[in-house]
Amino acid sequence: TIEYKDHKGFIEYDEELKEGSIELIVAGRFAVEIEGYEIDDDKLKDALEDIDIDKLEDWKERGITH
Repeated sequence: TIEYKDHKGFIEYDEELKEGSIELIVAGRFAVEIEGYEIDDDKLKDALEDIDIDKLEDWKERGITH
């Protein structure tokens, strides 16, 4: 398991095959998944930085009516 910017998730990586995935749950509403093949684990983690997690956090109430 991992924690990224206060969001819990999972990381799975196979060194031999050089492939893996990262999954996060953001704002208790959004599932974010990154998969990589023929990639180093550091590059896979770097790809997570390219996703605007803060924007997803801001959208947590969009489309919800009370």
